[in-house]
Amino acid sequence: MGDPGRSSPQRHGQGLHGGADYTSRFSLAGRDGGTDLTLTFGAEVVKPTLLGKVSMTLFGKLGMSMTRKALAKDLAEIAVKAESL
Repeated sequence: MGDPGRSSPQRHGQGLHGGADYTSRFSLAGRDGGTDLTLTFGAEVVKPTLLGKVSMTLFGKLGMSMTRKALAKDLAEIAVKAESL
C-alpha cells in the first residue's frame, strides 16, 4: 500500500445526476497494524434553478440525513467484511 500513515486514494467516482455533480472518494491509511477507511462525499449543484433552490431549502437536510445514514451503513458493511478476512 505505500507509506504507513499516508492516505492512499483507492477509488474516486464522479457523476452528474439531477443537475448536481456528486463526488465520492475512498481513501485508505495504515494505522496501528490495521487500515483506516475514509469516505468523503460531496455534491455541487451545477446550474441551480429557482425550483432547485426551493427544493434544497425544504428537503436538503432530509436528503443529507438519508445520505449520511446510507453511507454509514455502507462503511459498516465494508468494515464487517474486511474484519472477517
